[in-house]
Amino acid sequence: MNGASWGPVVASFDPRWETLAPDLPWGIIDDRSGRPLLDAPEILLARVLDRMPRPPSLVVAHSFAAAALLQLVSGRSASAPTCPLVLVAPLLPQPGRADGEAVLERFRHVIREGVKVRLGRRTTRIPSSLVDLMVAKILDAVPPDVPAACAAAAQRLAQAPLERVLAPVLLLGGAADPAAPLQSVQALADRLPRGVASTPIGAGHFCHLENPQRLIEAIGTAALH
Repeated sequence: MNGASWGPVVASFDPRWETLAPDLPWGIIDDRSGRPLLDAPEILLARVLDRMPRPPSLVVAHSFAAAALLQLVSGRSASAPTCPLVLVAPLLPQPGRADGEAVLERFRHVIREGVKVRLGRRTTRIPSSLVDLMVAKILDAVPPDVPAACAAAAQRLAQAPLERVLAPVLLLGGAADPAAPLQSVQALADRLPRGVASTPIGAGHFCHLENPQRLIEAIGTAALH
């Protein structure tokens, strides 16, 4: 979970909820296996869950983390949660082109959308050329293996034995998210024994920021089950 993206949403949760919102360092090297955690993100998720004071009653994950969570649960790890899951804009295999340039195009789109979401209303007052420059600088700082790792995570999810996931899974997404197209979200729900794809709660990959109240309502409903 990215603190800058999710912090305001978590702050709006019901104060009676006991919330743990870790900001996971996906880019580090695992000191036990020597593998980059981008290549095996379920390892990091498992360790976070192992350190929780008690088993969670609900787990919410977004994007890369959502795909990693399903990978962890389908593997039936001892660390895997058995509670209901809410997956927001999970990183999914894409229909059509799957070459490196197509993956990079989707990655650029998500980064650009993230910049605009962070800018909020200021976007209307900032020249698009300046937004382009901000996006370019962020992309320059991203390690070259990150887009490929995201694509690999989505591909692993495509091959995961999701019939093993017996927990209720609520899937939420944006109506025009290139990283998690609605048809792919529905196809994922169809592979899960107790999967449900909700109606879109926003337009893009950061739909939880576009419509946080709708997300909170969906999480509350999932928590009751």
